[in-house]
Amino acid sequence: MLTNVVFDIGNVLLEYNPRRLLARLCSDTAAQDAVMAALFDSPEWVRSDEGTITQQELLETALARVPQYEDLLRRAFCDWLGDMTPIAGMEELVRQLRERGLRLYLLSNFGVRFYEIGDRLPILNQMQGRIISCDWKLLKPQRAIYELLLRRFQLAPEQTLFIDDRPENVEGAIRVGMRAWPFTGAEDLRARLRREGLLPG
Repeated sequence: MLTNVVFDIGNVLLEYNPRRLLARLCSDTAAQDAVMAALFDSPEWVRSDEGTITQQELLETALARVPQYEDLLRRAFCDWLGDMTPIAGMEELVRQLRERGLRLYLLSNFGVRFYEIGDRLPILNQMQGRIISCDWKLLKPQRAIYELLLRRFQLAPEQTLFIDDRPENVEGAIRVGMRAWPFTGAEDLRARLRREGLLPG
């Protein structure tokens, strides 16, 4: 029987769409593509989530790649976190799961800027615990980060459901014995939770 539900953050609880942000900041598609590659799709972005590079180092590395787009890059670097807003339907779903007595957790690849939003967004405050990758120098889908979650919060894997938008992260959870589903939208998730008896029909 499932008693725990673990959520990813980006594109599960909160929208994460840096291309949308870049398009809003600048109409030049070449500039958008360059900043996307230099910052959001860079190896340093992954290292930021891993907690092995500072935010200043992340910014400086990206600027060195595309100095001609410094203004756009700096604006995107400052604004991307504020562009993350709750996905429609997920705040209500999370609230209902908590009211049903499920224990809720976060497991996310996220850099230190998580703490700029982690304690002020209601959807994130519904959780009993969280594992944020930068704090542990680990990343999904590494086996160790799932094992850390289970050990730290004393969760039985067979009683724990993990929701993530990336297939490789879903597969990583399955490999340690957790139930895991890909996130394809709040209504689809709600329907699956009803079939499991975790939400009323």
